[in-house]
Amino acid sequence: MMGMQELYDLEADIGETNDVAAQHPDVVAELQARLQACREDIGDEATGVSGANVRPIGKVDNPKPLTQYDPDCPYIWAEYDTEECG
Repeated sequence: MMGMQELYDLEADIGETNDVAAQHPDVVAELQARLQACREDIGDEATGVSGANVRPIGKVDNPKPLTQYDPDCPYIWAEYDTEECG
């Protein structure tokens, strides 16, 4: 777990000037439990947790774009070159 724990009532204190974590340890504990579950699921580089559901980046041997430019079918139109567009 991370060392610093702060909790703010954003409806009453939008500037986050009054830390209410000490008055609501149950809320802090619940949020920390959810955070730890997320770390165990997807990982967290900041704490060094790998995560059970993290997979390596997908790579292909010969990557190609999904679309290619066809000069006989110019679907890219330079509007600034037309006289209609001052």
